Amino acid sequence: MNILHVQYVFYARKHKPGKTFEHFLTDVTNLCKSCSFQAEHEILRDKIVLGCSDRGTQRRLLVKGDVMLDCAIEKLRLEEITRIQAAHVQSSSQAEVDGVDRSTATKSHKQGSLVTSPSSQ
Repeated sequence: MNILHVQYVFYARKHKPGKTFEHFLTDVTNLCKSCSFQAEHEILRDKIVLGCSDRGTQRRLLVKGDVMLDCAIEKLRLEEITRIQAAHVQSSSQAEVDGVDRSTATKSHKQGSLVTSPSSQ
């Protein structure tokens, strides 16, 4: 095993769009174990913070400074869950609004066809 190549693969790994944070975390954790680092927790923490795709959470973690690995993992998991739930709520709300708009338009159209205007009498 070429340790320099294994470490290169670890450092090059990024959180890919469309992949969950859990997938990224598992991937870099397994790579980290293969690297024989002395300060595994710190290096893993740095990798998940610097390599995550969530720029907002990344910025907040960087502002905090010396964040523990467990705290960084918890924050990134929570942000991903919250983002997914918010997208679900927003898509559900939009579907309800679209349904109301369609039903209102249908009722208005039906009522308009039943009502005769004074000029047509």
